Amino acid sequence: MKVLVVDDEPDFELLIRERLRRDVEEKRYAILFACSAFEALELLEQHKDIYVVLTDINMPEMDGLMFLEKVVAANYLCKVIVVSAYGDMRNIRTAMNRGAFDFITKPVDFKDLRLTIDKTLRQVSELRRALDENRELIAAYDIMARSAEALRQANQLKTELLAIAAHDLKNPLQAVVGFAELIYEKSKSELRNGVPNPAFESIATMSEKISNSSYRMFSLIQQLLETSAIESGSMKLHKTKTDIGDLLRQAVQQNQANADKKLQTIHFTSSPTLIAEIDADRMREVFDNLISNAIKYSPTGKTIYVEMKKHTGNRRQKTEAINALPSSDSSILISIRDEGQGLTDEDKKKLFGKFQRLSARPTGGENSTGLGLSIVKQLVELHGGWVWAESEGKDQGSTFFVELPATNGFA
Repeated sequence: MKVLVVDDEPDFELLIRERLRRDVEEKRYAILFACSAFEALELLEQHKDIYVVLTDINMPEMDGLMFLEKVVAANYLCKVIVVSAYGDMRNIRTAMNRGAFDFITKPVDFKDLRLTIDKTLRQVSELRRALDENRELIAAYDIMARSAEALRQANQLKTELLAIAAHDLKNPLQAVVGFAELIYEKSKSELRNGVPNPAFESIATMSEKISNSSYRMFSLIQQLLETSAIESGSMKLHKTKTDIGDLLRQAVQQNQANADKKLQTIHFTSSPTLIAEIDADRMREVFDNLISNAIKYSPTGKTIYVEMKKHTGNRRQKTEAINALPSSDSSILISIRDEGQGLTDEDKKKLFGKFQRLSARPTGGENSTGLGLSIVKQLVELHGGWVWAESEGKDQGSTFFVELPATNGFA
């Protein structure tokens, strides 16, 4: 780095050269000289690595105070040390107010001058290092921002493409389902009305398989469309005051037949009427998904416990969530507990992600799209609620919780 000395007295330059000769020889810094403020400004323009300026206040044409202002305005990294007569506190105070870094007085104590220059150079070095780090941070942030925007656009494009593909598949698939059911019913009718025919039996079996597979694909398409609507923000909730106990009871009844097939028992308990302002169709979908999962991943003969109660303890809710629970004293807590395969620590990390493969497998040959719990999480959070799961580990069963803000009034 370079130090610029500005003084109109030639003897002062000779003194500086002699007293600071060792510092220059040791290449701690280089020294340039100017006999006027105008010459100094030209040197500053030519040498961008001048970071310390030592200037006299009393100079002809342009005094040191005006020169100081120009230097400070042009380069905030360049630090100015002003030199003034002993006792000239008015000019020294003015210089410090205008941005001088430090001052020394005449006659100059060169030991003090050397310490002052060293201190100023250390300050400049720290400022330059901080500036470099800041530039690196800004560059890193810029890269991250561009990457995030690229990911957002890619995700949006993926969502739009999935929505288009799912929508275009929906109508042809409905026709496949319809014709498969028609063939199945026709084959069964022929078998009921006449002598058993192996051909009709084979047709009935294959058409039933086509129908079942088509229904599974149709369910996946519906979930893809729903995911697309949620992520794009186009899903609108039609909220009404709803009795959560009644809605949960409907979901239990809807899944009772599947539980019966596996000789499972659904044990349902509910507190007196608890009201929440929700989209009943969407929340029924949440409850149906969680109960059907409990049936799907539990062995034959087990019990599934479905409970709803008023919750007044510490909320699970994240206070920074966009749709966080209101500040009322209570909320509604729904739990669905099974005696199934449980959740590992790795399962818990990816439980509510899309298309995630967990350690548990359906116990009765059922299928899973890998989207259900992701949709559950998004729908619950759209209602200002929170969903989570707890499990003691493998083969210890699991409990899924949904917490919703309670509402006063009647459904």
